[in-house]
Amino acid sequence: MSSFSPSGPLPSPAASATRVFDKNLLQLHRERAQKNFTPEQGSDFMLRWAERELTYRLEDIKRRFPQATLLSPSISEEFSDYLTTRCDQLDFKADQALGFDEILEIEPKSQDLIISLFELQKINDVTGWLIQSRLALKEDGAFIGCCVGGNSLFQLRQSLLAAEIKVMGGASPRVAPLMTKQQLGGLLQRAGFALPVVDSEDVTADYRDIFHLMKDLRAMGESNALTHQQKQFTPSRLFHEAGVIYQERFQNSGKKLPATFEVIFFIGWGPSATQPQPLKPGAAHISLKDLLE
Repeated sequence: MSSFSPSGPLPSPAASATRVFDKNLLQLHRERAQKNFTPEQGSDFMLRWAERELTYRLEDIKRRFPQATLLSPSISEEFSDYLTTRCDQLDFKADQALGFDEILEIEPKSQDLIISLFELQKINDVTGWLIQSRLALKEDGAFIGCCVGGNSLFQLRQSLLAAEIKVMGGASPRVAPLMTKQQLGGLLQRAGFALPVVDSEDVTADYRDIFHLMKDLRAMGESNALTHQQKQFTPSRLFHEAGVIYQERFQNSGKKLPATFEVIFFIGWGPSATQPQPLKPGAAHISLKDLLE
């Protein structure tokens, strides 16, 4: 991550941290998914599930939002209809995270609500992206959304690692590094958000075999897009071996292969003097020692 002050200027792309993701590959994978797969195939189930979860969380915010922006690969009719009941003006921006320069195209201090669906795990400079989101909020505006968490696809990752060591004699990057709840909470604070809250939920989907799972991941546009991935040809026996290991280690009672997706949900607020503020050190009127005696 880059090390600049949340109150200072945004860094230039050249000043950003090492580029984990190849944005050209990310764009290529997304275009291929949009061209070759349709929602009827059901590969968008994680996105639709996340929309429903965010609907429940937005219900806890008892206000209307004059101006809102949704950052998401796509939007369902149901979620769109719901947001129109909560927002006077809604702007939908698809795949902002795929841009090479990672510039969030939203005017500063213009938004009462920004919703981000599965954007953060595609960003090289997460801190810079969060700062841009915070700067786009009005005072006391809400930044809410979700991203893929670090426990996701642990079955697939373990199986690929074991298979590659066995077949290739070593391992190479095949699955993107993902944040934990603690890391994201710290980044939200570092980016200057007020009152950040982070939680997570696990979703498990069952697949016939490892190839069924990998087909779904391609349909989601989530194929390997790491900058430093293995460039040489990958023999098919590696994936067959990974499938065997996956089955031996993780097959459930229904003869299916479970794939766990950890989804991290977050919310942060644009700082405002009207928000609850922590007391200054020494301002307490009751001694902790007296309470414990």
